[in-house]
Amino acid sequence: MAEETPQVFKSKNAVIKWLQANDYKVSKSKVYNDAREGLLKVERDGSVTIESVRRYIDHPEAGIREHLDTVQAGDDLEIKEYHRRAAIAKAKKTELEAQRLQFEMDKDAGKWIAREDLEMEMAARAAVLDQGIRNLVRIRAEDWIHMVGGDTARAGELKAAVNDALDQLMNAYVKTDSFQVMFEGEE
Repeated sequence: MAEETPQVFKSKNAVIKWLQANDYKVSKSKVYNDAREGLLKVERDGSVTIESVRRYIDHPEAGIREHLDTVQAGDDLEIKEYHRRAAIAKAKKTELEAQRLQFEMDKDAGKWIAREDLEMEMAARAAVLDQGIRNLVRIRAEDWIHMVGGDTARAGELKAAVNDALDQLMNAYVKTDSFQVMFEGEE
């Protein structure tokens, strides 16, 4: 390394000079664009800490470390490609780890439930709906027959009444926040 390393650079230009003096091939526009995109953290007063510069050099999206490694290895195209793929793989791995951590946090916060729990919930709701429909027909059948006076010509009225009752049952089913189901074995 050619130049002494300060703990804090006064500006992005000082960072650029230091990087170039240490064999990093960077341009002013690259460093400024990377700072704008958040790859290089710049303090409010415009200064940049050495820790920020080191993170910037190692950041796979910046491509700075990859370039230096390739230059030191003699500009071999295969090595360049290897380092490019390695940087992409490392970035993907980091992103997947972040997604996995976010999922675990969401799961702990109750935003996700296990598939088995969901299936049990759906089975319980289906059982409640099934019993509700069966009870509806058992309880209201006489009323419906009496309503149309046993007259088949009035089947449309019967269908409308049954559909209305089913609509009410389905609305109650959808709005049910909690219910209790007892599963009994058949003998």
